[in-house]
Amino acid sequence: EEEEEEDIDALVANLGLERGVSSCGFLGCKAQNLQIMGAVCSHCKLRFCLSHSLPEKHGCGTEAKESAREQWEREAAKAKDRDARMAKGSG
Repeated sequence: EEEEEEDIDALVANLGLERGVSSCGFLGCKAQNLQIMGAVCSHCKLRFCLSHSLPEKHGCGTEAKESAREQWEREAAKAKDRDARMAKGSG
């Protein structure tokens, strides 16, 4: 029976079923089979169930905030450039 358990562990490892791949990457969460209903974090690249999918819920809140700020700054710079070009053209 112990040999059978080891075989199952080897099978699970070979299938890539480690935490954050097919189960929720949040420590202690028991959610499984997340290929359809899970979300992959763009910061840590782990898969989470819907309850833990927000970066702030699973520990990537700081990275998400920095990323959002950088995106906002890029968009603001583009808008400023666009407005400056439009002002030049209308004068």
